Amino acid sequence: MPDGVRRPTSAAFKMRSGEGGLSVDIMALTTLEQAIATRSTHTGALLAAKVPLDNQCPCVHDPVAGNPAHALIRNVTPALAKLFAVNARLL
Repeated sequence: MPDGVRRPTSAAFKMRSGEGGLSVDIMALTTLEQAIATRSTHTGALLAAKVPLDNQCPCVHDPVAGNPAHALIRNVTPALAKLFAVNARLL
């Protein structure tokens, strides 16, 4: 934490076998409290959509029951997972 900002590790952004994309919430459609409450870890990270979009990772709105803000980031490689971790901020 050289700059004083807490960041997640790249493991938080790695795709698992069978997943159609990295599960995220669109912050314009929810609140921090709602986004965190839907996660089993009770924490989260902020990543600007610009980061995946600038790296040819489509961000697809994918509402699910109980979470209209749900979206998927597609085409996430291990190298991009590292980039996302560097650019994310833990809540």
